[in-house]
Amino acid sequence: MIISLRQVSRLARLAVYVALFSFIGFKCLTIVQEMFAPEDKYHAPAGRDAVKVDAAAQQVKAEEKPFWEEARERLGVFYELGE
Repeated sequence: MIISLRQVSRLARLAVYVALFSFIGFKCLTIVQEMFAPEDKYHAPAGRDAVKVDAAAQQVKAEEKPFWEEARERLGVFYELGE
């Protein structure tokens, strides 16, 4: 079997072109995806005094109230709001 240099160079060029255009297409699709992606409005809290819920939960843990007092407060809020 004879392998010609012309066929090898064609195959090498084809591989380079496929890799190059695949990379360019991937980058274009990534840019388009970022343009159409919805805004993450819950990423950071809005407002000057706003805190995330996780931070409020950590503050409650820092106070270390007994379980029954916390449960009583939650039940009181539940009966007032009905939620």
